[in-house]
Amino acid sequence: HTAKTMQQQLAVATLQAMQTGGWRSIQIRAKARMCANQEVVCHEDFCLHARDYGAKLAQRGVLPALLSGPPHLDPDRTFAVAHAAEVCPFEVSLELAREASAVVCDYNYVFDPAIALFGLADEGALEDTLLVVDEAHNLVDRAREYFSPRLARSAVRQARRIVEGHRQKVCRDLDELLGSLDELIEREASGALGEREGSRRIELDPRPLAEVRLALDALVAPYFTFKRRNAEIWLARDPVVDVLLSLARVTDLLQDGGRELVPLAERSGGGEPDEQLRVYCLDAARFTGATIARSAGCVAMSATLEPFEFYRDLLGFDPDRTDTVSLPSPFPSENRLIVAVDEVDTTFRARARWYGRIAELVAELAPPGRNGLVLFPSYAFLQEVASRLFVPDHTVEVQRGDDSDRLRREILARLRGGGKPVLLLAVLGGVFAEGVDYPGEMLSEVVVVSPALPQVGPERELLKAYFDDRYERGFEYAYLVPGMTRVVQAAGRLIRSAEDRGVIALICKRFLAEPYRSLLPDAWTGGEPASLRRDDPAAAVREFFVNLDGRP
Repeated sequence: HTAKTMQQQLAVATLQAMQTGGWRSIQIRAKARMCANQEVVCHEDFCLHARDYGAKLAQRGVLPALLSGPPHLDPDRTFAVAHAAEVCPFEVSLELAREASAVVCDYNYVFDPAIALFGLADEGALEDTLLVVDEAHNLVDRAREYFSPRLARSAVRQARRIVEGHRQKVCRDLDELLGSLDELIEREASGALGEREGSRRIELDPRPLAEVRLALDALVAPYFTFKRRNAEIWLARDPVVDVLLSLARVTDLLQDGGRELVPLAERSGGGEPDEQLRVYCLDAARFTGATIARSAGCVAMSATLEPFEFYRDLLGFDPDRTDTVSLPSPFPSENRLIVAVDEVDTTFRARARWYGRIAELVAELAPPGRNGLVLFPSYAFLQEVASRLFVPDHTVEVQRGDDSDRLRREILARLRGGGKPVLLLAVLGGVFAEGVDYPGEMLSEVVVVSPALPQVGPERELLKAYFDDRYERGFEYAYLVPGMTRVVQAAGRLIRSAEDRGVIALICKRFLAEPYRSLLPDAWTGGEPASLRRDDPAAAVREFFVNLDGRP
């Protein structure tokens, strides 16, 4: 189970290399990407591929045709065969999954209660299944989000617009109930926040929400009967159904009452102000741990899965049944140079005094005649340094928060282009830091300016207080480990094969001070973080590349 399409492709390639006959594998692609209709409207009156699905599936030999092909059931081939037979490609892929020994899919199909296909509906569904979770460090935040549902006034008002104006009793009843729900959200938000924007913890009685939910549930059947008779309101995403599902998830978690589930009232400003109730999950370990415990076994892996106890605790692995192993890097250490520059302080309070010197360091460390990636913890920090940066031998590209996919592709094309070398300034956690690989000569250096600690805010402080209370490791679990994991992940973009070579530079005095230094990988430090300090870091970088150019 993986988080990103690129990792899924690697998992598929690995399975195909192992397949010598006798067993099948399949990749499950997202429902929206497998839809053969003009829009995702899963009803036989609006989708040819849903109409008479069972009969067409049997009569047209879809499954035998696919199962007689290669042992890996590729989503492109599944789509083509199912589309030609006028049956739903996504449903066909789920039918095929029953015939496969290995299934490659996103985390959410196992761990997200809203859309899980495996392991939640049937208690015994995973008892013969081994879960392999790739890039497992991402699952901590993803799982926390799975169990943090929101109920927004904007969604409720959108649902009301669907039913208002219709004379049928079910529409009048829905409009009245949705109106009472809208008032409830507004009352809780105003009581907690007054006229302010932001987020605040509240005491939220689940009983009024449960009463509205019960009344709305009773209207589901008559509402769908009404929809069948009024095709113009049969939408790809029904706002009424969305509110019903959100209300159900919020109510269920409030009634659960776990101390890791915190009710919040929130108000956002901007062009479209909104108010919402939210259950914020501080720690999803109880839920992910239950899924893991129902499986035959689970292997969680990542290049950044240390400290082990952090991920063991927050993913819900049973300490008494969990083993850990750390493997050395398979790539030659002489292929990389790692330096730490501790002459500047990039803490939030101090960094403004150092913007100019940081810009000078970035210029001094720029790889001669080669491309470099410089990563910052925020766009504001990036812009301050960019405005002071002078590197005449490089073209400077700057990531912006509103960059389109087209602009990103153009920047990557310039990195591949082989013309004047590029120095790309980007943010940690963004697409250039985590979502892209840079093979060959695309990238020769990664400079990380500052540990990427999450921004201080109400939610992060709730996490800190919770982790202090439960593990006595509040700052470490809420800020330090997530930030340093992001640093190591971003630097790992540089060396992805035995042929890749380059420099990793860390700029901030904290990288060589505790507790930060202890979270640098041993493969970088050899157990001695101070060894990363150089008397002249820029000269060390130049020397590395001179020697590199002289190698056969």
